[in-house]
Amino acid sequence: ASKIRQKWQINNLAICHRIGKLEVGDINLVVAIASAHRQEGFAACQYAIDQFKQKLPTQKKETYEDGSTLVTAE
Repeated sequence: ASKIRQKWQINNLAICHRIGKLEVGDINLVVAIASAHRQEGFAACQYAIDQFKQKLPTQKKETYEDGSTLVTAE
């Protein structure tokens, strides 16, 4: 969050990452940014999501109706 504040002029920032068991379609990441200028806010939001995906790789475990599972890492 501090890097985002250094790179862009934003008024406020909130990042929420859910962990644990999630159902298909559940939201696991929310980034909220308040800024005076739309482009600054969009750029900061995109950077936050890109950094999240790069630094915190996610692991997905799919469970099928027959009980079999598939684990993948991104």
